[in-house]
Parts: sequence; C-alpha cells; structure tokens
Amino acid sequence: IYPTHLNRNPKLLKEGAKITKQGVTVDIDLTEEDLVQSLSSFVEHGGDLNLLTLSTDASINSPLTMFNQLKEVHINLGWQWEKILPLVTTNPAKTLKLSHKGKIEVGADGDIVVINKKDLTIKDVIIKGKVFVKDGKFIHELKSAQESNRKVEFYGKKNLR
Repeated sequence: IYPTHLNRNPKLLKEGAKITKQGVTVDIDLTEEDLVQSLSSFVEHGGDLNLLTLSTDASINSPLTMFNQLKEVHINLGWQWEKILPLVTTNPAKTLKLSHKGKIEVGADGDIVVINKKDLTIKDVIIKGKVFVKDGKFIHELKSAQESNRKVEFYGKKNLR
C-alpha cells in the first residue's frame, strides 16, 4: 500500500502521518500548491519524513511548480535543503525501487539540479549525465524534436508565478 494525495483531506493527512509510524510510506501531491501547510500538518501529527514522498501531477502543473513549493518550504518554514530534498529524491527512489535514482554515485543516472544560493533560481540541470540547462538557459535538444517538424507551444490558463 502506498497512500497518495493525502493533502486533499485534513483527516487523511493526519491518518497518513500516523501510519508512517508503522513503516508505511505515504505521499503528498503538489497539485493543490499547499505544501507549506501540508508539511506543517504532517509534522505536527508526528509523521516520519523518512517515509514521505512528494509528487506532482505533471500533466496539470509544470515541474517548476514543484520547485517553487520546495522554495516556499525553505523560506517559510526555514527548512534546510538537506531536510527538503530527500522528499523528492531518495525517498521516492527507495519507495519505487529505482536503484539508479535519488543519489549521485557510479552507476546512477546522474540527475542534478544546481540552485543559485543567493536568489534560489535554477542555474543548471543535468539529466542522465547530459547538461539540459546551463546558467539558467535550456541548451539540450530533445530527442523527440530531432525527427519532427512540429512547433509546440502550450500556455496554461492558470496564473504562473
């Protein structure tokens, strides 16, 4: 059992925090953009952060939504990155048995995000050892675009931050 979307209901979030004491991993999704409140409640109810993962419904929100919420936790709750990052790196990799993810070592995928310490912007992104973003600019062409004549632009109606 891997309960997810716990933050969609306060009672469910409280119960989720409780079952982590029995060794069950649970998940909070970021679609509602309420991570600061959800994590505060999870911790208040005694949830084990080692058994918590964060996920996003990528079809609804961009990956930047996740990053922005992680920044909010860092700024508003004062959590250090060492406390926040396992929720989106090592914890999900362990839970989903993805031995090549969530760590930086020989044989792992080598996924890295470099954050500017001063303004908390994304500086570089390396995926499977390839640089995709350098100095804040996207530089790597997607494989799917190499054989395509499509021009793709998508703008959601939701207010972007």
